Amino acid sequence: MAVYVMGTVEVIDPERFAPYMEKTPEIIARHGGEVIDIVEAYEVLEGAWPAGAVTAIVRFPDDATARAF
Repeated sequence: MAVYVMGTVEVIDPERFAPYMEKTPEIIARHGGEVIDIVEAYEVLEGAWPAGAVTAIVRFPDDATARAF
């Protein structure tokens, strides 16, 4: 059964973070995962979500693969 992993990173310096964004999908794929979506919070309408935060949703084929990642 597929397992979904979600993670959020608050990006303070987009220029320094750019190389990580470029390499991450390849690293995830090498571990059997697939990036479903990456969303950057440009505007917060309600709550305390940090503007500039990047959230990724990644699907892995199973729990063991996700945990090995």
